[in-house]
Amino acid sequence: SIKAPPLISLTRGARLELTDGSSNHDGWVCVRLLDGRAGYIRENFLTPYIPPRTVSDLEEDVFRKAVTESARSYLGTQYRWGGKTPLGIDCSGLCSTAYMLNGILIYRDASIQDGFPVHPIRRQDVKPGDLFYFPGHIAMSLGEDLFIHSTSKKGYFGVVINSFDPSHPQYRPDLLQSLYACGSIF
Repeated sequence: SIKAPPLISLTRGARLELTDGSSNHDGWVCVRLLDGRAGYIRENFLTPYIPPRTVSDLEEDVFRKAVTESARSYLGTQYRWGGKTPLGIDCSGLCSTAYMLNGILIYRDASIQDGFPVHPIRRQDVKPGDLFYFPGHIAMSLGEDLFIHSTSKKGYFGVVINSFDPSHPQYRPDLLQSLYACGSIF
């Protein structure tokens, strides 16, 4: 019943197991939580689990569109250091979660690390979905000098879109000046 008490609050990216593939009345499905309890959730709240993939398994254009859409779904979310949910998210949480939701596991910090699929590229080669690295900060390219990130800077708090273009109203000169690396999985 819709009047039943909630078992748990889940955020985007939480993994659930369908107990069977069929909806009961009104679009509800039975799911099993990781602790073994069963409950019901609206079927339209679920998306298929995308297991970790390798870059060679990806269609580049499809992935770039999907990862930027995943990041955009957090627009307006408050900044929270160490966060990685719609309740609060930090810069590396935003980028790593957007990638994870699309099957790619990247290093969850503001640096390029060996053993993870992101490698350095030139700034002029950056495309949507690629990453910008600053001291202690990371952002995702949306193309055309736009980027999305989670920031605690006064006037821009939370997940916002900024620009490297001085003529854009959301220009962030401080970030342009401190950009030290760009990275891509492609």
